[in-house]
Amino acid sequence: MVGSQNSIEPDVCMHIDEQLNKVNIEIVLPNVEKENIKLKINAHRLNVHATSNDRIYLKYMAFCRPVIAEKAQVVYDGELLKIVIPLLR
Repeated sequence: MVGSQNSIEPDVCMHIDEQLNKVNIEIVLPNVEKENIKLKINAHRLNVHATSNDRIYLKYMAFCRPVIAEKAQVVYDGELLKIVIPLLR
């Protein structure tokens, strides 16, 4: 029933740490199984596509400074997706 699902933008909190070394991102994805989350991260942007039984979550974000995408750390606890990415110096 993918055709009948509602597409929405998830709640997001993004900030750079005080030392200006990393960008911290938290994305709320309720009722989404880990295997239904697709992330694309490059030096300039983050794309998130996640699906639950009744929703599709889509989020596209640009970074204010380039990041080191291959060093991204990602943790998902069943509702909150946490991403920490080092900034390029």
